[in-house]
This record gives sequence, structure tokens and C-alpha cells, in this order.
Amino acid sequence: MADCYYPSPAEALATAKSVFRARYEAASFAYVAGSIMRGEGTYLSDIDLVVIYDHLEAAYRESFVVGDMPIEAFVHDRETLAWFVKDDVSRGRPSILNMIAEGQIIDREHDRAVALRREMSDLFGKGAASFIVLRFECAAL
Repeated sequence: MADCYYPSPAEALATAKSVFRARYEAASFAYVAGSIMRGEGTYLSDIDLVVIYDHLEAAYRESFVVGDMPIEAFVHDRETLAWFVKDDVSRGRPSILNMIAEGQIIDREHDRAVALRREMSDLFGKGAASFIVLRFECAAL
């Protein structure tokens, strides 16, 4: 089988910054996360992008491709993000919380992005043990 291309973390970050500036002009900041950003990407990986606005009528999720890079965007404001984080945590699958805690910041409002990351990291840290136990229980099924 031929080697398949997948982007480096630096390429993914550059693409995410470009997408953030062009597609989410009114957004305050974003986080770029996922396996590619951790250096663990494969040819099946996408770029995970959590985009935060001051206000949205409704949260949404969209998938698209830029060049050869698939992107999965989770678009929120603080209110919708709080609802999704609470839901993720209650199910023991803190996906979006983890993306914010580990993601690279792309910003127009750096201090707010750092504050939200700190808040999500603290929440993740408080529940990390239960998330890990649940992950192992699910993997055993």
C-alpha cells in the first residue's frame, strides 16, 4: 500500500488559522485540536476546530475540506458551549472540553481564550479519573 499523506501539526495549524480568518471573521477565538495537532495523525485524521463567538442563535457543527485537509468545526458561543460541555461531562465523554483544554489557540481575544481554556482544564482535571474509568469500561465491552 502506498504511503498516504497527512498534515504535520504545523501545516494543520496554518490551515486552521487561514480558515478561522476567512470563514469565521466575527468569531472571537478558536482552538485547534485532535490527533494531528498531537503529532498522532493518520491519513484518516481531520483537523478539529472549536470556534467561539460572543453570540450565536444556535451552535452548529460543519465538516468541509480545505486543500486535502478535512476539517470538523464545532461552532459555539459561551452559552451553547456550556450546554454541550455539561452534556459531554454527564455522559463521561468530555470531547469538546478536551479539545479546548489541549488545543492550540487561534485568537483575536487571547486573554478570553486563555481564561476559557483554564476553566475547561480545571473542569477536566476534576473529572479526569471518572472519564478514564468510563473509557476503560467502554473499551472492555
